[in-house]
Order: sequence, then C-alpha cells, then structure tokens
Amino acid sequence: MIDKKTFVVSIAGGHGTGVYELSLRIKDDLKVLFKKIKIDIVNLDDLIIDPEHRKYNDKDYAFEDIYEKLTHCIVGKNIEKADTERGGEDVKIIILCGSYALYNIKINEISKLKVYLDDDSDQRLINLISMNGKKTADEQNKAVTAENDKEMLSKLLHNYLEHLRPEMQKYIEPTKIHSDLIIPNQTGDEIGVAIIVDGIVKIIEKIKHDGIRYPVFNNKVLPEGSSPSPPLWDFEAEMMDVEKDRYYDLA
Repeated sequence: MIDKKTFVVSIAGGHGTGVYELSLRIKDDLKVLFKKIKIDIVNLDDLIIDPEHRKYNDKDYAFEDIYEKLTHCIVGKNIEKADTERGGEDVKIIILCGSYALYNIKINEISKLKVYLDDDSDQRLINLISMNGKKTADEQNKAVTAENDKEMLSKLLHNYLEHLRPEMQKYIEPTKIHSDLIIPNQTGDEIGVAIIVDGIVKIIEKIKHDGIRYPVFNNKVLPEGSSPSPPLWDFEAEMMDVEKDRYYDLA
C-alpha cells in the first residue's frame, strides 16, 4: 500500500553547485509554510561506498539499497497507523540531493519532482577551490598559508582534471535530461529556491485536496479569505512532452 502523503524530490547538480545547501534552504522555507510537515534530506555524498577509494562513477553508490530505503518510506505496512498519529494532515517529503540524484532510473520513477541545478565548468571549479580552501582553514584552525595553499590548489586541480571533470561529462551532466526543471545557478538562490518550493507546494496541495494556495516569496500562508499571488511556475499547466526535451530549461 502506498502512502500518498510521502513523496520524493530529487535535486541533482555538478560538483560545487551547492545542491545540499539548496536543499536546506528549501526545507527551511517549507517549514515556514507548513507547520506540520516532515522533511528528511538524504545527501548522496554521505552514501559513497568507499570515500577513500572513489571510482568517480555510478559504482560509488549502492543505488539498489538507496532505492529500497526510499521505497520503504513510501510503501509500508504501518501506513494507517502513521496517518492516525499525524492526524491525517501531515505530509512527509524526502529530498534526495547529490550529483547522482537523477542517475538511477528506478529512483527517478518514484520521484515526484526532479530538479537539476546547472552551472558552467569555470564557476564549479571556482566554487570547489573556495569550498576546499575554507575546509582546509577550518581543519587547521588557522588561515591557509601561501605554501599549503599552493599545494592544496595543485591537488585540487589534478583531481578536477583527472577525475571530477570526466565524471561530470560522462555520468552527471547527461542526467539533466531526466529533470522536470533545470535551474541555472546564475539565477540566484532566492529565485531557485522559490521556483522549487512553488513546485513542491503544488504537489502538497494536490495531496491535501483543500484548494488552498500558498505563496512562496513572502514565506507565510495567506490569511483566510485573501487572494493569493499567482504561482511563480505552473507545473500543471506546462506539463512535459515526452516526445520533446521533457524538462524546463530556464537558461
């Protein structure tokens, strides 16, 4: 039996695009809109089989295990009991984020909304350098010196050229064809988050069948009887055409 109040949202993107940070922002905004909602974030970066000996391909992840865990949350034997405990009103969202979030066909089939966060290779590399430099400084509890900064940069560039760039081109970037929505990172966090939240709100509205519209930008539910703002992006009105690209590209 399927728990219709539980659904998966998949958010993918290249290295350094900040898909996990974006997922946290989405979670915070949804918590403001829906007080009883439950949101779990599954970060694929935490599920790499052997981080010390990466293969830099799909073999780094046990997708079958991940799929089983996701479906266990959606399909279960104790759904009626869970609904009683929620008072029949709560909705649970599982946000699956990571570079390979759109890679597995079976996971894509159970995902209600599939998002790809896009960025050009130069910006991703800049982000990686910035993120790695901050991490190194934090670990050493001091500013990165010129000497170890040079060594760190050399290792990062080697890893990027030898592993991350080929991985991106062969395994990650092609998965954006599976997305419902492509968001260029240049649009900024506020717009990107608002568009995704608006899409998730529509899924929740459909589940709850209450006809209430929740605006996205002011991060609060409108008072009863007031007129809500029109949705930022109408996923229902602009359904994907399987014979065409099957995704929205905002670039």
